Amino acid sequence: MRHPAATVEIDHQNRHPPIRIVIVNDVFDPRDVTPDSVLDRFTSLTGWANAIRAHGADVLVCQRFHHDARLTRAGVDYQFVADRASPRPSPAFRGSRKALGHVVSFNPTVVHVNGMDYPRAIRRLRAALPATTAVIVQDHGGFEPRRLRWFRRLWLRRGLRAANALLVSTAPQADEFRDSGLLPDSVPIRDVMEASTSLRANRRRVRDGRLNVLWVGRLNANKDPMTVLEGFAKFAATRPNATLQFIYGTNELEAALRDAVGRDRLLNDRVRLAGTVSHQSLADIYSDADLFVLGSHREGSGYAALEAMACGVVPVLTDIPSFRGLTADGTAGELWEPGNPDSLAAALVRVTNEALDEKREVCRRRFASCFSWDAIGARAIAVYRECSVR
Repeated sequence: MRHPAATVEIDHQNRHPPIRIVIVNDVFDPRDVTPDSVLDRFTSLTGWANAIRAHGADVLVCQRFHHDARLTRAGVDYQFVADRASPRPSPAFRGSRKALGHVVSFNPTVVHVNGMDYPRAIRRLRAALPATTAVIVQDHGGFEPRRLRWFRRLWLRRGLRAANALLVSTAPQADEFRDSGLLPDSVPIRDVMEASTSLRANRRRVRDGRLNVLWVGRLNANKDPMTVLEGFAKFAATRPNATLQFIYGTNELEAALRDAVGRDRLLNDRVRLAGTVSHQSLADIYSDADLFVLGSHREGSGYAALEAMACGVVPVLTDIPSFRGLTADGTAGELWEPGNPDSLAAALVRVTNEALDEKREVCRRRFASCFSWDAIGARAIAVYRECSVR
């Protein structure tokens, strides 16, 4: 099923009354010891807050942390709240009275809850807020709705029953959630990409006949680098100009990947396992790439794929709901069957038989119109207003 890209009319004349949003974030990284370090790590949180503020919202972020604190960054207020729970609480976590007080006192139009992992906290929020305040829960991936065990399904459904809407990253994921039975029929689903990037290609290398394929992601079973390597090998057997570079922050399958590369003379000359690189160097790496490839079996969105599209690198991604949404069913890129190296090889052939410069421009335009922070902010505000209780 083809899903049209979300379109939003931005109200530049501020005809609507101000909208007040509280974003609730219940987890943090235990390595972070200052509020600033939390915000430096959670760029998707700060990016979202800045984006909706840029489109006219008054914003408060209520963030659990080691200790209480308050700061303002880029015009957004961040309230850090300490409690006795761990940085990533158990599923039974029900929030704290102190955090609830900050949320209620802001008199929000909408409370935006990051993640659906804590049903009791969502229900407690709903009970403490006036009926005129909407509670909107945002999915951040990490599981397939259709494959949940029955007891987790019932547990999460309890929280979602208290929500006024569920946000997912792309329209195909809305179908997946609705078909799974996880969400009560009364709760609408809206698609708003969960994060974006400010990364852009610094330059474009001079065309020299090489075809550079890039991977950026974890080396784990879900991302499936072994299938990608096998599919690339089939493609590269007839394309002597093709190379593949792996950039990765976690190395679960690095040993197996190195062994496979070392045993194949063709791959040994064409594949580079670069490991971890600084985020600052990614712009140059994307600038040198022609195609971006991942083998994911599931994704909440696909941060690295978004970065690639923002830099004009054509994505060749698995045919899963989130990637169908990113690429407009393969219009901005190519799709292939997860776990099938022959399907990947065929997708690489298809995309390289087209004019890559034109494809690159399609990717840039789609990113700018649908997945940039400006587009996300506009879309989020429109959804907030639509889902707010009248």
